[in-house]
Amino acid sequence: MGGMATPVRGLAMLALLTVAGVVLFHPSFDAPFQFDDHHSIRENPNLRDLGRVPSFLADATAFSGESDRAMYRPLLLASYAVGWAISGEAQWAASLHLVNVLLHVAVSWLVWALVQYGVERSGNSTFAVLAGVGFLLHPVASETALYISARSESMSTLFMLASLLAWRRAQRPGSLLLFVLALGCKSTAIVTPVLLWGVDRILPTSSVRGESGLRPWGPFGVAV
Repeated sequence: MGGMATPVRGLAMLALLTVAGVVLFHPSFDAPFQFDDHHSIRENPNLRDLGRVPSFLADATAFSGESDRAMYRPLLLASYAVGWAISGEAQWAASLHLVNVLLHVAVSWLVWALVQYGVERSGNSTFAVLAGVGFLLHPVASETALYISARSESMSTLFMLASLLAWRRAQRPGSLLLFVLALGCKSTAIVTPVLLWGVDRILPTSSVRGESGLRPWGPFGVAV
């Protein structure tokens, strides 16, 4: 029974966060493009052709309709392009807002999962639930759900936290892959190895105690 409880609890928490997130943020579905949304999304012709998606890996100018605002965020741009292909022009803004809310929900779930992983030995999951729900509802974190261009933050954070969770579970290749995906959303994800190292120092696990030196971090350096 104990082994069955964790996935059931995880699904229940995901359902709770999804319902709460959609109820709280659904008014944003009718919101128009704002600020940087205009040059990087609405007025960006690169996003209206799925055939251009592979070029995002090599062309930083694809980030914006204005070539002088180049940024390397291929995975982010791919998510916008797929959204346009599915929803079409008329419903594009609404679909982008919906996905942003779902991404915020996913990040909140990962916050819960990480805290739950940390307290699982104590058997007290209350703090983990409070952490996940608190992140979902906190006004400081709401920008990523409400502002389309803030998707770079939520996507990079999603992969960073997933990388941390994989690392803590000694899933090194998975952690590295998730780190690379985070970099494809926003360059600030470069701090991920520092985050992993810091958590290992504060909360060492048996797998960490068996590792030393720079060897575990070499692949992350190559990825950068």
